[in-house]
Amino acid sequence: MVSDAAWNEGKDPLAKVLLVKLHGSVNWVLDANNKVSLKPRPYVVRTKHGRRTFHNLSILPPGWNKRIDKNPYKQFWREARRRLEQCTSLVIIGYSLPETDLLARALFAEAVRSREAQKKRLKELHVADPNSAVIYKLVELFTLALGANGNVFKYRDIEDLATRLGNP
Repeated sequence: MVSDAAWNEGKDPLAKVLLVKLHGSVNWVLDANNKVSLKPRPYVVRTKHGRRTFHNLSILPPGWNKRIDKNPYKQFWREARRRLEQCTSLVIIGYSLPETDLLARALFAEAVRSREAQKKRLKELHVADPNSAVIYKLVELFTLALGANGNVFKYRDIEDLATRLGNP
């Protein structure tokens, strides 16, 4: 999910985009203080004195049993909610909103409800996914947040999004 994007058709080449990634990956390493850092080469297995060494990878799959009540995820989800409620443009790339991801669905629904209550409309929703049914689900979910004047942009994939926004 990308938010607070300045999707202004190339008018501001230095515009900032905030990337909010809520699901852990094989390149997230969790240290002893519950701080997440990125493992620079996630698929490389290192050895020390001929034996494999292991990293404490932090994987948070898009399922129903997420421990978002503990840091660092608690902090990520709180920030994601704040950003979802404040952004003017929202870009969702390759997230299928699976039925089992109840917490993400609740997060999105609560952000939409909050926006509706405060009359804070999204100006733009950009969704990139090869599956048109996924795009439909996400557009349907954010329709109230868009209101009558919000614009929806649909893309086949991230390359299509980049090309159509002028960043091949």
